[in-house]
Amino acid sequence: MPASGPDRRLLSLAEDTEAPVDMRAFALAGIAKTAYDQEALTRLHSLSIDDKPSIAAAALESLWPGQLTLTEYLDRLPPRESWRYETKLEQFMELITPDNVDAALSWAVATLGEDTSKAVLAIGVLAQSVRLLTHPVPGAPGPSRQSISQGLLALAASDDLHTGDARTAIELVRHSLSADREARRLLASDVLHNGDQEHAQELVFSTETGLFPEDDLLYWAEGWLQLPTHARRAARWLFSNRPRPLDDTLRQAVEVARQADPELHQDTQWWDAPAPTWKLRQEEREREQRRLNTFDEEEFTRALAAVHTADRDQVRQAWIMVLGHLHRTRNGSRAKEITMLGAVATAPSCPPEGSALYADLVEAALHVLRTAPVWNSDHVEKWGTERHHVPELTAAVFVTDEKWEASVPTTEVARWTGWALAIATMTPVAGDEELHDRLFERCARRAGSAFEPALAACLDRLEPYRLTELIGFLHRLGAERPLALVCEWVADPTRPAESWTAVMTALTHFDGDASLPALQRVVAAGPAGDPDGRQRWISAVTALMSLTALPASWPHVRQALDADDVLFRDVIDRALLHTRPTAQSWPGIAALDEADLADLYTLLCRGEELRRPRPEHEVGVVYSHTTDETLHDLADLLARLVADKATPQAASHLARLAVSGTTHNPDWLRRLARRTAREAARKQSAPLPVHHLRKLAADHALRVITDEAQLLNVVMEALDHVQDALSGPNGMAILLWNRAASKDVGAMWPTWEEDFSDLVMGLLKIYLVDRRVVLNREVQVDRPGAGGGRTDIHIQAAVAHPQVEPLTVVIECKGCWNPGLSTALTTQLVDRYLRRPHTAGIFLVGFFDCELWDRQSRLRCSPKHTKEEIERHQHDQAAQHGLSVLARVLDCRPPGAQSMV
Repeated sequence: MPASGPDRRLLSLAEDTEAPVDMRAFALAGIAKTAYDQEALTRLHSLSIDDKPSIAAAALESLWPGQLTLTEYLDRLPPRESWRYETKLEQFMELITPDNVDAALSWAVATLGEDTSKAVLAIGVLAQSVRLLTHPVPGAPGPSRQSISQGLLALAASDDLHTGDARTAIELVRHSLSADREARRLLASDVLHNGDQEHAQELVFSTETGLFPEDDLLYWAEGWLQLPTHARRAARWLFSNRPRPLDDTLRQAVEVARQADPELHQDTQWWDAPAPTWKLRQEEREREQRRLNTFDEEEFTRALAAVHTADRDQVRQAWIMVLGHLHRTRNGSRAKEITMLGAVATAPSCPPEGSALYADLVEAALHVLRTAPVWNSDHVEKWGTERHHVPELTAAVFVTDEKWEASVPTTEVARWTGWALAIATMTPVAGDEELHDRLFERCARRAGSAFEPALAACLDRLEPYRLTELIGFLHRLGAERPLALVCEWVADPTRPAESWTAVMTALTHFDGDASLPALQRVVAAGPAGDPDGRQRWISAVTALMSLTALPASWPHVRQALDADDVLFRDVIDRALLHTRPTAQSWPGIAALDEADLADLYTLLCRGEELRRPRPEHEVGVVYSHTTDETLHDLADLLARLVADKATPQAASHLARLAVSGTTHNPDWLRRLARRTAREAARKQSAPLPVHHLRKLAADHALRVITDEAQLLNVVMEALDHVQDALSGPNGMAILLWNRAASKDVGAMWPTWEEDFSDLVMGLLKIYLVDRRVVLNREVQVDRPGAGGGRTDIHIQAAVAHPQVEPLTVVIECKGCWNPGLSTALTTQLVDRYLRRPHTAGIFLVGFFDCELWDRQSRLRCSPKHTKEEIERHQHDQAAQHGLSVLARVLDCRPPGAQSMV
């Protein structure tokens, strides 16, 4: 059957070397496994030897097993790093069955002999063959034992026996051999009888394969004389490479073999020689160590007494000696301490409760708690407090709260404060956390208000990592006052940048609300000129990335990044240092609006890494994650975050980025823009209620708005009505002109910008509020700070969701004479307002022909400009931003002057 049309197209795609590798591999995976015609077979065979491993593997999957023998399949199978992993290798080994195992073994022997890159697969074949020998399939022929022996000898001759890449496969061989002792011994016998002495000796010497385990030593010793001479020469390393056996039965069997085999006796002659001096010293040290590790009740009793008689400066050391006795054992082995505080209560030689010895232990514990020198902040090292610094804390395990307080009354505030400080600056190990927390709460409660000053006194000397652990510990216990103290401490601008970063990062992780004000202050101040200030600012920005409050500080961030290209890369490098770019790890970035995300994407694409193509990753091949790939991931994340907004503005930004010529994946951005536009349209196409439809049918001036762009269109229509009101024979534009009360009745000059703004606002209220041109929205038109000379107008429409900011259009009003007319659209409208979500803008210019002014009453604007020149310049300015911003010029000349044009 010839290959179908779709399959031929898939083959053509698979052969396209310009296409991405993963797409070519997916195309091959989609080809149906049917009877191919000769042309398709030829093309698949050619692809099966492609230099891209994933392409070759996918082509082989189409040909196997119908079109290839096992040997052909194995010869063409591309080497992969993933074969080193047990799961992948196990999947491969399942291809070896009783029907093809002999052919597979022959291939494995030849492959190991050629020392190719497929040695791992050959060893996997060997492991599966041994498995089929030790676990035969009922009714199926098993593999030849002689063939497996040849495979083991080939492995011994291969350089891959001791390589790290083959470790997993050799481990599978060892597991397979350990499953059946009898089969293993027969294979080992075949190796010794039939193999080359050097290779057989290599298998004897190597423990990785598990062919000659220590458990089989007695078997070989008892059958030693039955082995031929050449086999004994290969196997003698089983004994000569080990010390004289300690087991009586094995030692006797080996002695019989030694007496009968002069060569073995010669190789093990070193057993009979006197032990060297170093060996005797080692044995003496081991005996002494066993003696020291053996619990002695009398010595323990003396150690308890020494606690009571020790000087004040030596009482801690005396208690440490008691703890050492508790961890001794009856057989001289040293017990492993699983925890640092709680282990003493479960130590192997801890006396049972109720015994006289336990009572003596409790008395010693109370004494050390009562008499140990007071610990204070001066004693805390930069890395914190270690257990051996305050060993008396382990004594608290043996006493109740009542006995502890009776021994150390609450009036000894300094002592309780020192213990609380030591516990707070100590790292608890696994298993000790509950006891650690309980001891701290007990000590801090009795220390009271004295604990905070003591903690403040040691914050300056703690290493950054210790500060991080301290904040985590205090947060876990809900210690609000100490945490507030740390916040006050870190607010000091003189703190080292590393310590500041550690504290703020930890505070942000555990309680973003607590760290937010400090972060915002640092970001608003901008990066200082000194390295510490710059580092602190970068740390603050990266910390804000994990807080949804980032958009409020983003204008400050963007302003700093505009001024310093290197600063942007430093921020990105710091942000990517420990965190992969995801919306979950950076909720602050995800909270930015479409315009800011697109702007950040543009900044990122300036880097040279994104000018290079993304490194291709083939399926099944292990790669290390490079910086280039991480930056590509970040760029893709930003684009997806824009698309997730699912608004027309998001689609517009993506479409603009796709054609900007600076992006790293324009085709993907185009597809993403189309999907986003469809999603935005779907969200906005919710059916209207019947009563709304009736209103729309009755009044064509009504509008339904769902976002700020639609509100912007409504306001632009309203400005058309404003222009109509200003124009005409009796137009209201005359209200924007001053006229002289003198004899020269024709002398006129414009009013001020505030008057222009007031008139426009009043007219907009008529059209937007009184006439209700927006359906089912509460529209507000106002001018903030009207008494202060502000010239911007805010138009807002409420949305249905109470937690979403209202839709807003900001109108910045300017007279044509304003000296900042060429830049105000950017510096005053875009930078000040349009970084906020759901906000659009209109730059509104009132055109007053300077030739009509009375120059004696007011200086004319200069240079001269026409209404068309102003419109063209402002439209160009608005188009550069890619935001929801438009420009409009209103003709404010007197009605008579307008009619003459």
